[in-house]
Amino acid sequence: MLEKTYNPADVEETLYDEWEQSGSFAADTDSNKAPYNDNDATAQRDGASSISATL
Repeated sequence: MLEKTYNPADVEETLYDEWEQSGSFAADTDSNKAPYNDNDATAQRDGASSISATL
């Protein structure tokens, strides 16, 4: 029977372990993609919020 409320702890630890073991969080050193830059994400977020504020 399904529980009435979702308890993330029941499933997330198992999923996270599987993701770590499969290499899901490992960087691909041969990738041609630009490295992640947190400042870019902040600029995109701030830009999106200012656009929605003007609508």
